[in-house]
Amino acid sequence: MWGKLFRLSVDLDSSGSQSSDCSAGSNSSNDGLPASRYRHANWSDLPVTAEVVKGDQLKCPRVRQAPLPGDCSFEARPPESRPLSREVNVQSDEAVVVRRLNEELSFAENWEEAIAVNFSYQNLGDPYQQSNFKRIVKRLARCQRLQLIDNHLDNLSSHSLPSCVHLNVTKNNLKSFKHLPKLPMIQHLCLAENAITSLDGLKSTLGNSQIVSLRLQ
Repeated sequence: MWGKLFRLSVDLDSSGSQSSDCSAGSNSSNDGLPASRYRHANWSDLPVTAEVVKGDQLKCPRVRQAPLPGDCSFEARPPESRPLSREVNVQSDEAVVVRRLNEELSFAENWEEAIAVNFSYQNLGDPYQQSNFKRIVKRLARCQRLQLIDNHLDNLSSHSLPSCVHLNVTKNNLKSFKHLPKLPMIQHLCLAENAITSLDGLKSTLGNSQIVSLRLQ
């Protein structure tokens, strides 16, 4: 059995893409694996899962975007080893898939139906993630429990979560209560391990809510 596994790994390495000198941090040695091109893809980027799996069925769906086309390590790879991405049409047949997936994205994500959502540990505060993050949060009209743990978020004041009862934004970069989203129904709020050092803005942000528990440490 081990001999077969060894021969399989050798075959995969020999059919892999050429390594790139563009980025010392790129893991080009793994580009030859069959699933390498999908490692940056969301579940909704895959034709099969997009038809049978919805966003509100996943425990912790990945919503962060794939690397930008301008990323050096990304561009240096040959087309057959690049990850599938909505942002880059690397082959004509993939262009057709990407267009179809974009049309079905709203149906697959169905965030309007989501009651409990976990988008933790996805670095959604990064500038190139902001547009996609805003697009998704805008659709969370029925969400009652939202977890955004460890995402480097520093300001959520432009967002509104009309149905959110429980919000966990532990391990982010919020510096003031004024940076929280609009939370008219909030009851449980966790702000531990942020950068809030005063109660400034607490009354204006949460004064009209039915807050039951507030954690700051």
